[in-house]
Amino acid sequence: MHLIQTKGRFNFMELPAELRLKIYELLLICNDDVELPCDGLGDRERQIRLIRGVPLYPCPRPAVAIMQTCRLANEEGVPILWGKNTFAICLPVDLMEPFFLHRLRWSTIQHMASLTFTSNTTPLPESFSSHLKRNYIRPHFACSGLDILARYSPTDFLYSPYGPDVCMSLSIRNWVSTNVTRAELNAIQQELEAMMANDPPFTTFQNAPDHTDADAQT
Repeated sequence: MHLIQTKGRFNFMELPAELRLKIYELLLICNDDVELPCDGLGDRERQIRLIRGVPLYPCPRPAVAIMQTCRLANEEGVPILWGKNTFAICLPVDLMEPFFLHRLRWSTIQHMASLTFTSNTTPLPESFSSHLKRNYIRPHFACSGLDILARYSPTDFLYSPYGPDVCMSLSIRNWVSTNVTRAELNAIQQELEAMMANDPPFTTFQNAPDHTDADAQT
């Protein structure tokens, strides 16, 4: 029997950078949208899910543990995690809850390629079947990290150089909530217009001849 001498521990960071990036992509990129709780899944919601036996994260999530091993892994993984995934965030009803951007750095926010915000207060149409409900797209507002950064001036970054403070994160959420509400109102308006266009009595009334001029002449 021949013995092969190997190292007792494999050092991931000794791999070439190209191979490390390939491994990051396999671990951090999801095919579907990554559902991200607005508050980062707080302790109260975590306890409720554990008591009810509900998975903490029922949807596929990136394996971000590798980014917590060292600073270099974090720096290499951040552009892949936030730049090559699409994130779906559902806004809470209570606007005083913390916003997840408060925990991130400006350098991380600038890598965000796609953020889609919705509201959990938007009801699904009761007439929809289960198949339609699965494919129903809620009114939403989409933006990127660069759109968020564009809302601030260079002096704002000097005031909070590392990342958004509490006031900045609250301002961002108010901006997002306003755009989500606008999208919901537009969806309601389009639904009402479709109902009015398909309503036979309204259509008949709308297309009825105007006798105002004839009555005025008589």
